[in-house]
Amino acid sequence: ITGIFIQHLKPPLESASSTTYTIIPTYNSLSGEIWHADCYRLKSEEEFYELGLDEAFSNCITIIEWPEIISDFLPANTIHIFFEDYGNYKKIATSKF
Repeated sequence: ITGIFIQHLKPPLESASSTTYTIIPTYNSLSGEIWHADCYRLKSEEEFYELGLDEAFSNCITIIEWPEIISDFLPANTIHIFFEDYGNYKKIATSKF
């Protein structure tokens, strides 16, 4: 689903890279640079800073999967998107904190 979101921000992107092999693939878009981060594999908050994610928040569109380990560092204007799988359909909800 993240790939579909990225494709809509950056036409004519054929597909978005999986974060399986790269923790933070980046893309250029008409709306700005996009960083797609998978924080599931982060072991500590220090890795968050080493990857430069704190800088991306102020300069880029930043899409984060599994943000729990860095939840204390998310900016005030963060929009959270939640997906629930119900077999035949998915429910999507958003909230701003």
